[in-house]
Amino acid sequence: MQKGDVGVKMYFYIQDTTGTLVDLTDASSVSLLIRKPNNQVISRQLTITNPSRGEVYYLTDGQDFDVVGTYQLQIKIVFSNSVFYTKVFPEKVDDSLE
Repeated sequence: MQKGDVGVKMYFYIQDTTGTLVDLTDASSVSLLIRKPNNQVISRQLTITNPSRGEVYYLTDGQDFDVVGTYQLQIKIVFSNSVFYTKVFPEKVDDSLE
């Protein structure tokens, strides 16, 4: 990922702790939590593309990855009676040459 990238489609396949894909059919919301290198946390709504296979995506805007460094990402899934969080995973953002 490059600093300020716009329109990058980030695909995710949500799995539980055993590696089984999570069925999102009954999810009321699925969001991407992004912790920037300065520790600011933002939340972005994900688009569900294949609910039974846990497939979602996010289309970046210019404010999401606006600082060079390592970001921490986590997905939050809300069901009517529970909330599920994925493991935290890193995303490195580099500066462009221009």
